[in-house]
Amino acid sequence: MDLQGPNPVKSAKDQAQPDIYQRLKNRGIGFEDIYRIVLSETPHDTLFIAQWFKGRKISQILKQADEWKALLKKDFMLSLDRDLKSRVEQSILGTELLVWRAVLEANPRVGRWHVRYVLWVSGKPLNGSPAQNHSSAQIIAFNPTTKETRRAVIPWSKPLDLAATATAWKRAFEQIGLWDQMWKGDLSRLLVSRRARQGWPVYQRHLIPSLYEFMHSHYDSPGHYWARHGQRAKRRRADLPNQLLVDMLEILKMAHPHVFAGYTMPQMKSAVQRHLDRKRRKKPQELTRPISPKRPT
Repeated sequence: MDLQGPNPVKSAKDQAQPDIYQRLKNRGIGFEDIYRIVLSETPHDTLFIAQWFKGRKISQILKQADEWKALLKKDFMLSLDRDLKSRVEQSILGTELLVWRAVLEANPRVGRWHVRYVLWVSGKPLNGSPAQNHSSAQIIAFNPTTKETRRAVIPWSKPLDLAATATAWKRAFEQIGLWDQMWKGDLSRLLVSRRARQGWPVYQRHLIPSLYEFMHSHYDSPGHYWARHGQRAKRRRADLPNQLLVDMLEILKMAHPHVFAGYTMPQMKSAVQRHLDRKRRKKPQELTRPISPKRPT
């Protein structure tokens, strides 16, 4: 997923063309924005949970994590090998933390509440050492109707103290007061399928459309003349400029090679066309909402 790694050896034809970074720059596209769309906005934790626990609900995973933690507290068999018990504990707690973050990604809106996660770093020294700053996070819920804001702090803890961090996350969700209303179903039904990875909803309905909508206005293709009902002929922007599809495909192959390595131009064109077809059928507000709201029961 390295967008800034070394470029592969190019043919003489390729070398005559600017590379993707220069092409984006020439069109006034900030690479930071592209990075944010193809990496930062992709739901990483939910996608991992969906792949790893396909067919299992979030509520089931958390329940089993609690059962394992309770078992490990009274265990005396694994205690014979402290390293083994420690690895099991770290695995359970690490997975639980991924699930807590996945809950946030899957619930950007809970009823009338908008929920988000904010990470900040304090400038105050830690343990008297000015070289060490500690960070904490907040879960913030805002109700635009009542203008009420709820905040729950997840305090800093030692990096290896996963137990304290997991407890802090659980307490934060309880303090927000929306836990019972949050969706905790099977993420795999939203994000993955039996098809090839590039056909998963997370890419077809989220990543490719987001990238297309951001980049399209920078590709001023002349399009075609058209006239209707005797009106004066007008020129409309092409929906599928070839250079736009070429650049999108190269960006996706660099950002997610494990998914798009074998992706072709016809597949890219087809994916964008499906997005445009959905766009024509739906209301504008339905196109920009997060991937999670319309959930299966």
